[in-house]
Amino acid sequence: MGSSFSKLFAGLFHKKEMRILMVGLDAAGKTTILYKLKLGEIVTTIPTIGFNVETVEYKNISFTVWDVGGQDKIRPLWRHYFQNTQGIIFVVDSNDRDRIHEAREELLRMLNEDELRDALLLIFANKQDLPNAMSAAEITEKLGLHSLRQRTCTTPTLEHVLVPETLLKKRKTQEKAAAEKRVADTAARKARKAQRKVIFKRADQYVREYRSKERDEIRLHRQAKAAGNFYVPAQPKLAFVIRIKGINQIAPKPRKVLQLLRLLQINNGVFVRLTKATTQMLQLVNPYIAYGEPNLKSIRELIYKRGYGKVNKQRIPLTDNSVIEKSLGKYGIVCVEDLIHEIYTVGPNFKLASNFLWPFKLSNATGGYSIKKALHFIEGGDAGDRETKINKLIRQMN
Repeated sequence: MGSSFSKLFAGLFHKKEMRILMVGLDAAGKTTILYKLKLGEIVTTIPTIGFNVETVEYKNISFTVWDVGGQDKIRPLWRHYFQNTQGIIFVVDSNDRDRIHEAREELLRMLNEDELRDALLLIFANKQDLPNAMSAAEITEKLGLHSLRQRTCTTPTLEHVLVPETLLKKRKTQEKAAAEKRVADTAARKARKAQRKVIFKRADQYVREYRSKERDEIRLHRQAKAAGNFYVPAQPKLAFVIRIKGINQIAPKPRKVLQLLRLLQINNGVFVRLTKATTQMLQLVNPYIAYGEPNLKSIRELIYKRGYGKVNKQRIPLTDNSVIEKSLGKYGIVCVEDLIHEIYTVGPNFKLASNFLWPFKLSNATGGYSIKKALHFIEGGDAGDRETKINKLIRQMN
């Protein structure tokens, strides 16, 4: 018995599950064979009404063997077990000469089914130990097995071996997800490529705008000097505010102003639009802060080196333009250069851009502060408005 199964399964080498259907006429000994395989011993059985199913481990293969009853009323139901079947064991009672032709008809009818076209076939001649048993050659002739050699069949490959339905569903789901991901990745690549073109175009436009503004400032200075006048630049609209003093002995009102400015720690820095209200607020906290008008270089270095965005109340580093686009894209700010431009020009979406930027956490100033940093800057201290000289302090702390 073991050698017969060795021949049947010799081509299979991987640990896989395989579905085997064991059929034959009633009283052929199918159930006895099944439990001999499962338990390794002969057990007393009765004709099967319905089916038995057992899992048999052989070498590196797990076989699910279905033993289906062979009564004439049950045989039409065999076809319900054909789906996903990789192997057929057709059991013949070698001692039942009267029904050997009936067995042949059932075998041929079963093999004509499309679902069994690629299934392996084993004819198991049972009860060979009885004195009146037909020989293997006689059974081969009566069943017409020589003609079955022309039957088209293939050795099952890894793709044909039975796979659990849950695994098939999982594979389909994964394949669908992978296909959707490929489509999404392709669309994302195209979108990123188009977005890069827009970003480069905007960056070039901003560079021309900054250069034009710088040339205008130089031209106005020269015109005023040539006419013997003085050029007075416009009042600054932007300030960068740095907290330089701690929380000890701070009155409630200045403490509240520092909270409104989001300056909660020493060396925190924020961009502030200069209006009448914010100027008065800065005057209230003058001894605790240093501020002034940042230039383009300072703004760019701060955002590129120490820029973090506030996304869902979390501090996220600005390592990718997508972080900015997700939060400010609907306002036309899709990249770092857009953010720098909005801050530098104090554009219409300055408040949104400034609030998006997490307060900058600067280092202690290189060389330290003055001995009396609480004094105003013009008195030799560090506090208060230092106008454009704030850029030097930013270099020391960035």
